[in-house]
Amino acid sequence: MEKIQRKTNLLQRAAAMIAVLLLTTATAFAQSTSGTCGKNATWVYDESTHTLTISGTGAMADYDFDEPWENLEIQSVIINDGITRIGKCAFCDAAGLTSVTIPNSVESIGNWAFYLCDKIIIPSSVTRIGEEAFFWCGNIEYYGNAEGSPWKAYCRNGYIEGDFVYSDNTKKEIRRYIGKGGDVVIPDDVITIGDEAFYYFNHVRKLLTITIPESVASIGSGAFQGNNLTALTIPKNVTHIGEEAFGSNENLATVYFKNDPEKLSVDGGVLFRFSPTKCYVSPESFPIWEIKFGTVNEHGIFCPEGREEVQNGVVYFLSDNGKAAVFNHTSDLPSVLEIPATITKDGVVYRVTTIYKDAFRNCKNLTSVIIPEGVISIGPYAFSNCYNLSSVIISEGVKQIEKETFSSCSKLSSVTIPESVTSIGDYAFYHTNPAEVWWYASPDLFEGVAIYNSDSPTEIHVPFETETTFNDNYVSKYRFFIGDIKRMSDESITIPAQTYTGKALTPVVKDGDKTLIEGEDYTITLPEGGCINAGEYTVTLTAKNPLYYKSAEKTFVINPAPVQIEDTETATDDITLSSVKIWSFNKTIFVENAAQEIVIVDMSGRIVKTIKPESSRTEIQLEKSGVYIVKTGIKTQKVSIQ
Repeated sequence: MEKIQRKTNLLQRAAAMIAVLLLTTATAFAQSTSGTCGKNATWVYDESTHTLTISGTGAMADYDFDEPWENLEIQSVIINDGITRIGKCAFCDAAGLTSVTIPNSVESIGNWAFYLCDKIIIPSSVTRIGEEAFFWCGNIEYYGNAEGSPWKAYCRNGYIEGDFVYSDNTKKEIRRYIGKGGDVVIPDDVITIGDEAFYYFNHVRKLLTITIPESVASIGSGAFQGNNLTALTIPKNVTHIGEEAFGSNENLATVYFKNDPEKLSVDGGVLFRFSPTKCYVSPESFPIWEIKFGTVNEHGIFCPEGREEVQNGVVYFLSDNGKAAVFNHTSDLPSVLEIPATITKDGVVYRVTTIYKDAFRNCKNLTSVIIPEGVISIGPYAFSNCYNLSSVIISEGVKQIEKETFSSCSKLSSVTIPESVTSIGDYAFYHTNPAEVWWYASPDLFEGVAIYNSDSPTEIHVPFETETTFNDNYVSKYRFFIGDIKRMSDESITIPAQTYTGKALTPVVKDGDKTLIEGEDYTITLPEGGCINAGEYTVTLTAKNPLYYKSAEKTFVINPAPVQIEDTETATDDITLSSVKIWSFNKTIFVENAAQEIVIVDMSGRIVKTIKPESSRTEIQLEKSGVYIVKTGIKTQKVSIQ
């Protein structure tokens, strides 16, 4: 019992010691609310008002994101008179800081001192401002002549009036916007909007609309980056736009360009990189915009004003040369979409030739799409992130499939790539996982195309003559190739001959012993007037079943019906059966008293002429010499033409 008691006492003492140790440790690591911040400077934090007060004389210490008050919720800073320098990074972690009072004794402000702060009044006594001392700050007031600058240390001697920091009192160049955001109008007579003048990352002070006056000629790099703009008008005198001038405006849908594209230069060449933007231009200037900026305007779509047409949920723009381009869609787009080869407006027919970048991007209700023969190119991201898209048929005639055209269409189960395709951009089918692919294009294009299914291997059907090439170069555990596609011109696809019946005949198409079904496996184009008489006809077969492709001309033969020939002694004798007489002279055949159709057949069985008699004597001229068979009713006669 005594031993147990001693053990209990020991445990109690150990617990008490641990408690004291934990209390001591917690006290040691607790956030202080006062201390020193320089050789002769001290600080005090008032938790009730969230105010930090700096007192003393001389310079504050420099910090490197390790200032002693970094974990306090500071909302305002008061620096008392006597402090001569604000140290490097002194308040760079005070993201909630909205008010700073700086005395006239301060002469210098260190680098990044007020990083991300707001509402700061800088006395004119300050003669040196460090690099990016007020980076991403707003509502800065400063009328001094410091070396450096109160906004981003990119200029000196700024002039503030209203919500704008100008480069000087002429107010021709805006260096920084320091207002509260929302709807902003840039003052008249401004010529230059400086780099990052309206650039914001956080949600505070973001622009919703901006009105740019016609006086503006230059818009700097990143000038409007990081805002919430949805529409924008570029005035007529703008000749320069900096790189990423409108970047990260995710909802910027519409931009009206009133300026001259021939006089415009764009740093980096890219106007809009991260948002699908319709760029409206005048119809007259549209070709120049398209040629000069169309290939580098990554997410901008140039559209001539007043040329839009909406049909079946698809938005087209119409050009003067009879072409139409798909560049957007509406909310009532059908889930099963067959883009038409042509559209008609006001009696004018336009050929659909292009699907622009982002045209159907993020369209959630689209489940299948057929792209017609007339389309030549499909732009970047045109169907990207169409999560419910399961089937895509790209018709013969399409040449270009740009980068990420169908990327992240995760339910895409079937894809058809026609032989006409000559280029496929990077990641065109990234993250699609199709179960089957019908690939008619060159094997060379498969290089770098990420088509595979990570769950079960993708069946990729290819022309039988290219199967070896595909399997030698591209087979993997994610995909395998089946050479089961035939050209319609293949020798195994034939049209058996038929016999003349006097009625129009329809060709029967076979693949070996298999009879193909018209309308399912192929379509057929017959010669004008159809196939009636004996002879050879050229017909065109066009593949419809994915196991066949392309079109091909085939020969369809109609053999003459069997003819019973009366045995005759000479070709020129008169032969009478009833009252019908048949004879020949030179290159003319004479038939008398024929009441029924007269048929002339050569010795190969080919019908040369068919004539209805209109009088008691019928004369039939033939061009070639030879032996012919003449038949009318039950009368048949073999004659010779010299």
